[in-house]
Amino acid sequence: MIIEARIDGGGGEAIRLAEFERLDGDLKQLGLNLAEGRSLVHEAQRALVSAQTRFVVSASLNCPQGGRALSIKSTHAIRYRTVFGKVTIDSPQLRVCEK
Repeated sequence: MIIEARIDGGGGEAIRLAEFERLDGDLKQLGLNLAEGRSLVHEAQRALVSAQTRFVVSASLNCPQGGRALSIKSTHAIRYRTVFGKVTIDSPQLRVCEK
């Protein structure tokens, strides 16, 4: 079983969240175990946070006053805590808009 997600507005590409293999007829392997469920939810959270931050960063790349494009000075990683685990996201430092 392969579980994928598509984020609307994200270009339509599928993001693989999890892949599980089950033996046929083994009742001990019905559904997901706790570790598999946690992993699936963590990957869904990671995909959603990544898509949201890409949207916010792209919306912030233009100066709010003049509309000119802002360049990226540097980028660093941020560890963001969620209820489903920590997610690492890129955080660009934008140059100040010169009027």
